[in-house]
Parts: sequence; structure tokens; C-alpha cells
Amino acid sequence: MTNADGQVQNINTNQFQSRKGEWKVDGDIIRQTSNEQLTMTQLPGFSSDNYTLQLKARKRGGTEGFFIYFGMDERGNNGYAANIAGWSNRTTAIQPIQRGRSNDVIGRRANQTIDTDRWYDVKIVITPTNVTLFVDGQEMTSVRPAGNTRHFCQTGYDEQTGELIIKVVNGTDQPYRRTFIIDGANTVLPTGKIITLHGEANDENTFEQPTKLAPQTTLYGKFGKQFDYEFLPMSFTVMRVKINK
Repeated sequence: MTNADGQVQNINTNQFQSRKGEWKVDGDIIRQTSNEQLTMTQLPGFSSDNYTLQLKARKRGGTEGFFIYFGMDERGNNGYAANIAGWSNRTTAIQPIQRGRSNDVIGRRANQTIDTDRWYDVKIVITPTNVTLFVDGQEMTSVRPAGNTRHFCQTGYDEQTGELIIKVVNGTDQPYRRTFIIDGANTVLPTGKIITLHGEANDENTFEQPTKLAPQTTLYGKFGKQFDYEFLPMSFTVMRVKINK
């Protein structure tokens, strides 16, 4: 895996977690042996929308090729999959995954068949606005993920308090996990404040419950130059991170 800065990270196969199917790790190879559909193994704790994933894949049997998932949520329910040589080993395309099920194709389809017991080089280039799939160096499809985003982020700096201000909206009914990288600061203090407003989609304040929707302030002790955070469903969050330039 290569991140947006060009740094290469070799992924340890023992870190993967099985979501569905019968998965076994043999050195650098992860093998799936069940006959279930939409089997999945997933790398936990990874969240990014700007990276390149490269791997080798082969099928040992069956009538179709294989799925390569990307952009999945932590539960493995929603995201995308490169369906390579699906549809009876005839077509390659990218499909959204919603609630654990594959949906209709986005972008163009490519004619492709996969041979049994042959290794294929797969590369998926993911950016915030586009996904491009290559197989054996050939571009198969390039798509813009469907739908309007319901995640928003804005940052600023409070000169009076010396705090980086990060504002994040999660407008979905699922938790939203992100990785933050703070560049340009000499130090980032681990402890800061997080202010969160969240509720159900139809919640509102009333005379009987005037504070049903109210911001909650908590201390958070895991800030750093790189840190992860999972945002609650249907939430608006403000992070106040102490930094020294």
C-alpha cells in the first residue's frame, strides 16, 4: 500500500480479520476456501481516501473471479468492491457494497476472464474523487464513487488559545472513522477537548425536552501528529487540539 506522500507500507497478513468465509494465513498469502458468496477479510483500523493498493490474486476454482474490497466501514457493511471477472467469469466492474450486499455497477464494465491457478497483478488507485482499477497493468475501469458525500471536515487555527480547530460532520447513520495527520507543528499535546452534538435523524428540542439535543464536552487524551477517531452517527464534532508551532 502506498499513501498519498509516496510512502510504501507492506501489510502484515496476520493483521487481517475474517468477516465472512473460511480464511487461512500462509506466510504472505491469505486463502479463502468456503463456497459462500461475498466472503471478506478486512484490515481493521485503516481509514483513508487517498492511497494505492497493490496485490497479487488468483482463484483456485469456481466459476468466477474475486472481489477486492476498499473504502469499507469498520463493520465491513458499507463501501466498495472491485468485482474482477464476475458475472460467470465475463465482466470486471466496481460495485457499491451496502449493508453487506453488492449493488449495481458504477462506471463502465470491462470484458475479462480469469484463469484458474494464475496469479494476477491488481492495483487500485483511490483518491477522494476517483477510483481506478488496473489488472496486469491494464486499466479496466475508472469511476467516481456514486452519491453525494455526507461527511464534511473543516479546519482552522485559534491564535489566542494556540489550538487547531477541527470540525467534522457525519451525516450518516453509521460511525465514521478517520485518520488525521497534523503537519507543520513542532509538538501536538495529547490532551484536548472534543465537543459533540448528535442524535437521531428526527430528533429535535421541545418545551418538554429543551436539551434533548445539546453539545457534550469531553477531554480526549490521544491526540498526536497522527491519530484516529471514530465519529458518532448523525453528529457534529469540534476538536480543540493544543499545538506548538
